[in-house]
Amino acid sequence: MRIDDSVFIYFLLFSVTGWIIEFIFRSLYERRIVNPGMLHGPWLPLYGFGGLIMHLSRVLLFHYGILTAAVYYFTVFSLLELGAGILLEKVFDRRYWDYSENRFNIMGYVCPLYSMGWVIIGIAGSRFILPFFTDFVSVLADSGAFYLNRMILLIMVTDLVISALFTEARLQKLKENLNRIFRW
Repeated sequence: MRIDDSVFIYFLLFSVTGWIIEFIFRSLYERRIVNPGMLHGPWLPLYGFGGLIMHLSRVLLFHYGILTAAVYYFTVFSLLELGAGILLEKVFDRRYWDYSENRFNIMGYVCPLYSMGWVIIGIAGSRFILPFFTDFVSVLADSGAFYLNRMILLIMVTDLVISALFTEARLQKLKENLNRIFRW
């Protein structure tokens, strides 16, 4: 398995794990089943990118204490969430999370309370989840998962394109235009 294959497997594992975390948290919080993502599949790319950052940062943070890791994760993951929030709203015409009611928020996309959640995920993930994922990726590397990676990547890209083209706002606008055109 090439390096880019293992990077994609890490991305996928963290994307799915993040979707599971958000699915459980938001479904319990809202007391109904919630698909937490902007895509149709069980993956949240924000967590995939966060997981890759955590994986690549492990070497950087190896010799530093937990406080340094906490400040690092707080800063880096908050910037990632801010950038993702802005980008998602521009692409999908929808705000997927809004922390406007929380104190010290930045544009409603980031706030200290949820940034502390990212710190917990970063520290726990790098110490407990990442070693398990590393073993799993090694097993997959030995099994020759090259074609499976490409198939899943194709599914994720297709999901992204379909989700971007068929947002609720765009579908509503299409429905209004069709009603206007075919009104008798």
